[in-house]
Amino acid sequence: MAAASVVAFALLSPQWNHARLASGAYRIASVLAAGDIETALQAGEFSFYREGAAGTVSVRHLIGVTSLAIDGKVDASNGADMLTQKLLAHLPLLLHENPQSVYIIGLGSGVTLGAALRHPITSAVVSEISPEVVAASAAFAKRLIRTTQRFLTPAKMHKHKAAGPPPFRKAPIGRDRLP
Repeated sequence: MAAASVVAFALLSPQWNHARLASGAYRIASVLAAGDIETALQAGEFSFYREGAAGTVSVRHLIGVTSLAIDGKVDASNGADMLTQKLLAHLPLLLHENPQSVYIIGLGSGVTLGAALRHPITSAVVSEISPEVVAASAAFAKRLIRTTQRFLTPAKMHKHKAAGPPPFRKAPIGRDRLP
């Protein structure tokens, strides 16, 4: 009888509202309380939504801004944080006398990787723990072809899937051996 009740509950329950789950309302509750909460939570168009072990990843488009969010927190966009994403690569590579390789922890939108690959390096390694973020970066890039997409598959980039939850386990990276 209990099993039948569980099955009936699962079949008759309404589906989760993905827009609300990915909205990040927990972070902006004080702002939302002053306005139309329903409209704010439903705003924008999702081109990507996937749940995984490391978090819920989404790509949303709203008034000209494309945002990649993990658990509702925007981690990359083509808005105000674009400069930060690029500087994360440019500054260390410009300050180094002769950079040869780059190791990036977290792919995100791929903008930092794209910025790094504009420099004359011989290789770049990216570790990303979430396969959902890798998939979302491709969805993000479709909206930002000039900025990101052409950098996601160059010959000098090597993808490395991190082996476990943070703290990251050491990746086998050597001068003559890339993962």
